[in-house]
Amino acid sequence: MNNEHTTAINGAGNPTYKDIVAIALAHGITDHDRIVTEVFNAVEKWKEVAKNYRVTKSTIKKISDTLDVIAQRIYIKN
Repeated sequence: MNNEHTTAINGAGNPTYKDIVAIALAHGITDHDRIVTEVFNAVEKWKEVAKNYRVTKSTIKKISDTLDVIAQRIYIKN
């Protein structure tokens, strides 16, 4: 795994929105759209928090780029 942490959702190492919905519905969670939106809204604020904790610009960019990839895979409903 190249020293990287991964989390599988619905058996997918790179989960999509459909994987999140499948798990939510399997557990009786019907407001999954609201929950996913709340999580993404919270994660969008991380740059401000990172700056407040003096995280370097290069680290902020690296994390931001990774979060953008995840957002495209999950939040863009496919």
